[in-house]
Amino acid sequence: MNQASLFDLIQSAPAPGPLTKALGDPALAAKLRALAEGMTDKIQQKLHPTLADLNPTPRRSRMIQSSIRDGERLRDCQNLLLALADHHETGTAPPEVAGIATRVVLEDLLTYPSFPDWNEAMAKRMVKAGIENDDQYQAALAVLISMLLPPDPEEIKAKLIADKERELIGIPIPGFFPTPPELARQMLSVAFFEDGQPCSILEPSAGRGDIAQEARRAHPGAKITVCEIVPRLQEILELKGFPVADADFFDHQGKYDRILMNPPFEKGQDIDHVQHAFSLLEEGGRLVSIMCEGVFFRNDKKSTAFREWLETLGGTVWRLEQGAFKSSARPTGIAARIVAITRKGDQQ
Repeated sequence: MNQASLFDLIQSAPAPGPLTKALGDPALAAKLRALAEGMTDKIQQKLHPTLADLNPTPRRSRMIQSSIRDGERLRDCQNLLLALADHHETGTAPPEVAGIATRVVLEDLLTYPSFPDWNEAMAKRMVKAGIENDDQYQAALAVLISMLLPPDPEEIKAKLIADKERELIGIPIPGFFPTPPELARQMLSVAFFEDGQPCSILEPSAGRGDIAQEARRAHPGAKITVCEIVPRLQEILELKGFPVADADFFDHQGKYDRILMNPPFEKGQDIDHVQHAFSLLEEGGRLVSIMCEGVFFRNDKKSTAFREWLETLGGTVWRLEQGAFKSSARPTGIAARIVAITRKGDQQ
């Protein structure tokens, strides 16, 4: 017998019928509440598996998703145990579910869409709970579904974003190395925001929007624009509330007070991105970008010309500590620097 998702159960469950007589059992209420309280640690372990702290791989991603699904099902079970306890304490337990006295019966009901007559042990548990056939099973399921609080829209969206970010694991995306939060905060600290002043911010080649998210947390009143060429990443940005202005950053035009960026490094693309970004700065605006270490010691014509250009603009450069991207969602040992430039007067 295949398992069903809670969403499938919600969609297929019949509406609960009219109640004939509500029931109550204070002793059972205490038992159900104790069972619910005893689930908390396991739920947290399932929702926040230790694998999530390890370097991501496709296999680990699948294991994490499975663990989180288990945790969500257990959390629903816990909420139902508490709801049933409340009903028994107040004498309002619906008769369809008044005989449920164990966690495992609830887990079965939340896992399978019909009476488990294919499994003798499960069927016996149901009968002991007063659920003897599929009609009673469906009635009990409908009542339980009605007890669950409607999912919080923000919680649903956060879960969808997390799922889509995990789906990226193992998918080759050239130049995509998400900015670790601590590095994004470091970039913000040298962007020299003016407290209380309206500000427009651009994150080009935004990826998952890691820098934009930190900027929004630190400066909730800022107007933030992003560009991103990869459709999968565009979808994540939209879910996070960052509408994509242009797919190709080099097609984008506009003027911004701050530009914060982690461009692709391959074939000197970071040089091209930084120079185009500078052209989009307002007078007095400031650009902060991560760049490849190689730009600052290679002797090729492009790198040499960039360093000369940066010097004429009075740009500032900081070397990042080794391993700055070790905590990235796509860890890499590449050496990098932060470059900051403020646009003055008629600089080009």
